[in-house]
Amino acid sequence: MGPPLKPLGIIKEMLNGLGLEITYAYDDLIFIENNAFLLQMGKTGEEVFLYFHTDSSSENRVDITNLLKECGRQYRFMIDRKGTYTVVQNTCRENLELRFFEGHL
Repeated sequence: MGPPLKPLGIIKEMLNGLGLEITYAYDDLIFIENNAFLLQMGKTGEEVFLYFHTDSSSENRVDITNLLKECGRQYRFMIDRKGTYTVVQNTCRENLELRFFEGHL
């Protein structure tokens, strides 16, 4: 049996083991300290998608991806690097909007 449908607690334990902290979680999104990347829980508990912030260092993305995938296997996660994201100010409202760019690695 795999992880529960929305395994936030298990993901938090995994990240803490890597010395990382969750700064914010909303629905299926998990924001990591400094927002260099975020994780999105998939339709099954095993699926976790990885998105890097567009401003993050592209040189470090491969190493971070490999580290997360390796550690994720220990927790029975399949971490899949999906692309990048950015946060923009919504001009019509006073809130922020996330934009995802799949395939931008």
